[in-house]
Amino acid sequence: MLLLVDIGNTRVKWARLVDGRMGKQHAAANTGWDAGQYAQRLIGRGWSRDAGRIVVSSVAGSRVNQLLAAAARQSGAPAPEFVTSERSAAGGIR
Repeated sequence: MLLLVDIGNTRVKWARLVDGRMGKQHAAANTGWDAGQYAQRLIGRGWSRDAGRIVVSSVAGSRVNQLLAAAARQSGAPAPEFVTSERSAAGGIR
C-alpha cells in the first residue's frame, strides 16, 4: 500500500494506491490538527512497517511535517518520505 499525501497551508489531500489502483481521494481543512487527528483521519490502521509507504509533498512547514511523522509512529505506519520539488530545472526558475 502507498499513501500519497499533499499538505498545503490550510488543506491536506490524500489517497491510497493499492495494487496499482488509486483509491478514493480525500481532502480536508487541517488547520490546527494534532498528531492524533492526522493518525485517525489520514493514516488509519492496519499498517506494517515493511509493507507500505507514505509519500508526502508538503509546503506547510516543519511543525506539520513533525506532527505527521508522529502520527505515523502512533499508527504503527512506516515513517513518511517527504519529497520536494526543485526551485529550478533545465536552466530556468519555476
